[in-house]
Amino acid sequence: MSDFYCPTWCTMPASEHSNALFGSYAHTSAVHLGEGWQFQVCGSYSPAGEIDPEDPLQFFVSGEALPLDAALAIGEVAREIAQAEQ
Repeated sequence: MSDFYCPTWCTMPASEHSNALFGSYAHTSAVHLGEGWQFQVCGSYSPAGEIDPEDPLQFFVSGEALPLDAALAIGEVAREIAQAEQ
């Protein structure tokens, strides 16, 4: 496989990135779990590191795809809950 951009959040080994016909590589983050929830990021980038406009980043919370602002809002609430429990 030739050199390509891989975002820091991607946990896939280089050999497992799929190369679509149009030259973008799929990336997937680790699944982050909490009590009753899970979070994962998926998306495709060109080898140069540009987000594929046909497959923008997707944020999955408990299996549901959400836009970035909704995923960040849920993350903020989860952070506040975790801090309150400390």
